[in-house]
Amino acid sequence: MIRLQKLIALSGICSRRKAEELILAGKVKVNDEVVTTLGTKVSEDATIKVNDKVINKVEKAYYLLNKPQGYLTTMSDPFNRRTIKDLYSDKLIKERVFPVGRLDYETSGALILTNDGTLAYRLTNNQNKISKVYQVRTIGLITQEMINKLLKGILLDGILFKAENIKDIIIEKKINQSSFILTISEGKNRLVRSLVKELGLEIKWIKRLSFGSISINGLKEGEIRALKPHEIKVLYSL
Repeated sequence: MIRLQKLIALSGICSRRKAEELILAGKVKVNDEVVTTLGTKVSEDATIKVNDKVINKVEKAYYLLNKPQGYLTTMSDPFNRRTIKDLYSDKLIKERVFPVGRLDYETSGALILTNDGTLAYRLTNNQNKISKVYQVRTIGLITQEMINKLLKGILLDGILFKAENIKDIIIEKKINQSSFILTISEGKNRLVRSLVKELGLEIKWIKRLSFGSISINGLKEGEIRALKPHEIKVLYSL
């Protein structure tokens, strides 16, 4: 199920804001019934009419972006800050896509873009426990005690979050920095940053290396590619 205004916008006929105006004006029908409530969720297979004309069914699209630092994970920004939409042209991606989950402004790495609301929901539903792998560099030296704490779990806002795995640990005493590969399946905004902060370390940078089994290997920062059919099937199986 997907919000009606989002589904209309994905069809390419107008923006989401304009779609909301049309819904409130009684210009939108779902399976021949007028819908005027914003936020109404409908099936992607429903027949949607705008001004009594059936909108085109959305052709599904799936992409992987290697997001650089310094870009917002959104398609537009009222303050004219750089967004992930600035990284590609409408000729490269003709469909109206949206990001699956978030990478904060200073975090780089794997970000999936799609117009498939069903898949996006599956991938962002915390109950599905999809593993994400991050490379983390910190100011300050990580200790075995800190590693144990991450593996056992740290309470954030009353919820216990823990790492699945920590590996490739490098400790550089001369420059007081550490790096490691962290695998985590739980979802929370800025979770990796929050966990590392609880250890008393300062983040230098974070890069997401993979989302599920979808890796940025071979993809340069700022580059984007279409997902392969077998990769889409794997995502649906997670």
